[in-house]
Amino acid sequence: MNKNYETVIIFTPVLNDEEVKKQIKKYVDLIKDAGGSIVHEDHWGLRQLAYPIQKKTTGIYHIVEYDAPGEFVDIMELQFRRDENVIRFLTTALDKYALDYNERKRNGLIGKKKEPKVEEPVVPKVAPVAAAASTVVSPTETATIADPVTVLEPAIAAEPVVTQLKEDITQPTSAEIDPTPVVEQNTENKPATEETTITDTNRESEKTDEV
Repeated sequence: MNKNYETVIIFTPVLNDEEVKKQIKKYVDLIKDAGGSIVHEDHWGLRQLAYPIQKKTTGIYHIVEYDAPGEFVDIMELQFRRDENVIRFLTTALDKYALDYNERKRNGLIGKKKEPKVEEPVVPKVAPVAAAASTVVSPTETATIADPVTVLEPAIAAEPVVTQLKEDITQPTSAEIDPTPVVEQNTENKPATEETTITDTNRESEKTDEV
């Protein structure tokens, strides 16, 4: 009865593409000759090794998923050890969960790259110049900072009117001065003078009578 296996083969990096293809075909034919079948092949190509092997830091990776009789694994691994072009190999028996995982991975359901999100450009918010200029609050005024324009505009608009009224009161024009009170004042002074003269005459008369 055949079992499912997955074998990772690392070839020496000194091989060219044609030589690598011949090596892969040799082991694929070995599996088929033993009564097995190839399920899937994945060629990774030249990769960096985790640590140096035989003074080499890179290797050519090839992965083969297949089914074959149980005793075939020992025969194929013996061939790997005798092949100087193979620097490492690893064979793993696959259960039903591993088979399902590999199947979904081949269908793109696992390890699928997400599309990058396109970020919208952020537009900075600029405060209006008029609103910024009207935020100066007088110490005698009580205003809320939330709506400085509504509170401060009436006070600023009324200030010129008050100043104009003060000027009108303190500085009257020459056209508004009525000369009539001056005349009346002169006429009122005349009876006062006559009354003073009469009073002085009476006093002199009283002094004469007494003598």
